[in-house]
Amino acid sequence: MQTLNEICRSVMEGVTYSLQDTIEILREYNININEARASGGGAKSPLWCQIQADIFNASVLTVNLSERPAGGAAILAAVGSGAFNNLSEACNNIIKITSYTEPIKENVKCFQDFYYTYRSLYRLLKKQYETLTCLMIYLA
Repeated sequence: MQTLNEICRSVMEGVTYSLQDTIEILREYNININEARASGGGAKSPLWCQIQADIFNASVLTVNLSERPAGGAAILAAVGSGAFNNLSEACNNIIKITSYTEPIKENVKCFQDFYYTYRSLYRLLKKQYETLTCLMIYLA
C-alpha cells in the first residue's frame, strides 16, 4: 500500500513530466532551456523544485512574487502609471530571484528513463483516456 507521501510525490512527478513534454517541444526547435522559474504554492516546496530540476535537467529558480499573474498585473500598472519607463525596467527592479535548485546528475539519468516510460504509457493509454472522458461527459 502506498503512503500519502508517496502518492503526493507521484503526483508531483507526473505533473512535472507533463511540463517536460512542453520543454521537449521547445528543444526540438533548438530552443535551449537551461533554467525554469517556479512560482506559487509549488515553488514553496524544495522537493518539487528538486524534482523539476532533475526532470528538466535545468536550474529551477524561484522569485519573490508568489502570485505571478497578480504580480504581472501590478508591474503593468506600475509602467502604465509612469513609475517605470518600460516593462524591462520594471521587471528588473521588482522581480528578484530568491532561490536556485540545480539538477542532481544521478537523478537526471534516472528521471530520463522514467520519462521515456511515462511517454510510452501515455501513447498506449491515450485511447482509453478519450473513452473515459466521453463516459464522464455522458454521466455528468
